Amino acid sequence: ARVDCLCLDKTGTLTTGGIRVRGVEVVAGDEETVRRALASAASDRTNATAQAIWDHLDGKSLAGAQDRAEWSVPFSSARKWSAWGTQTESWILGAPEIVINESAAGNGELLERVRGIAKGGARVVALVYADAQVIDDQLPCQRDVAALITLEEDLRPDAAQTLDYFRSQGVHVRVISGDN
Repeated sequence: ARVDCLCLDKTGTLTTGGIRVRGVEVVAGDEETVRRALASAASDRTNATAQAIWDHLDGKSLAGAQDRAEWSVPFSSARKWSAWGTQTESWILGAPEIVINESAAGNGELLERVRGIAKGGARVVALVYADAQVIDDQLPCQRDVAALITLEEDLRPDAAQTLDYFRSQGVHVRVISGDN
């Protein structure tokens, strides 16, 4: 009776914690190569995003995913990206605002599109390619965007009903989240 504002987290409260890939948009490069690189980037399946990407890809893309990497850098929340590659190339999967070089031609518009998708409630990660190796957690300066991966979370079946109840009682609900 005395509550007028309720602050809550999204994951596990409004969503089930399950993530799925809504779509993969190949921005540059051969689609098969990009999907195979994406499979290798997600092959560790140590987080929900990697698992969702792995589950989305077909057997042809997944075949040999772990064998393609000579080295890898695991995902870090502080860094907001993971990477794998060979002596001559790197594939980096992570937050678009971190891994996409905004000053490169066309990338400003690409990042604006990412922001638009995020405003619609989805999350986007980017797969970028570089002709150089990641060294000491430093991304190569020249990176080309290969794909944008749009992810969505599964809402709890009762989320809308619960929020409607609070609204009808005059309680303002605020979602506090680390996601865009």
